Amino acid sequence: MDQIFDRLGDLLRSVLRGDDRKASQTSSFSDPDMQAAWDELNDFMNAEQPGHDRPASSTLPPKVRDAFAVIGVDPAAGNEEIAKAYKSLLLKNHPDRFATDPARQTGATERTKRINQAFQLIKEYRSDRSR
Repeated sequence: MDQIFDRLGDLLRSVLRGDDRKASQTSSFSDPDMQAAWDELNDFMNAEQPGHDRPASSTLPPKVRDAFAVIGVDPAAGNEEIAKAYKSLLLKNHPDRFATDPARQTGATERTKRINQAFQLIKEYRSDRSR
């Protein structure tokens, strides 16, 4: 029984990491129950969920898609993941880190401004969609 959970765990990790090569290798199981479980998981992950408030990237307005790119997260990312990426970018690009170099400080100020605008746009877009 532990082997099944180990295999399923490996499979889920490879799918979540986007390792399609490994996922496709394991998508044809000799065990019909394992194949049925795989198919059910595949259907669930590919289905549009009712009330799903995170559209595919191709359906987003260009400005919102660009905002996700600035923050460096996938549009399907959760709010916590987006906030974590946002905070990480702010720490990395905060102008105070470059106080001794005016040119780099100016660049950091511009990057911070873009990051803040992108995060605000994502928040507004998501709050509008949840209404």
